[in-house]
Amino acid sequence: MEERPQAAENRSESGRLERDLVIGSNNSQVATLVDRKTRFLHGVKLSSRHTAVVVPALAETCARMDSRLHGTLTWDRGMEPAADKRLSADRG
Repeated sequence: MEERPQAAENRSESGRLERDLVIGSNNSQVATLVDRKTRFLHGVKLSSRHTAVVVPALAETCARMDSRLHGTLTWDRGMEPAADKRLSADRG
């Protein structure tokens, strides 16, 4: 997060997304993408929390989003950032 652009930090531009993985009961999981300026939330239902499931689901969600929201993507401190380069490539 310390490498996040100033526009993401001060919430001055749309397209600066934060991503997280929410684990619920009964082995349920949802990935979230939140625009830092508008606070618009994209929820992505997942069948698994494994990277092989999460990355394609997020890439598909990003492909359907308005291109004005294709800016930066900040991860939390979980294991998911290990696939950041793959998701970036999938997002274009």
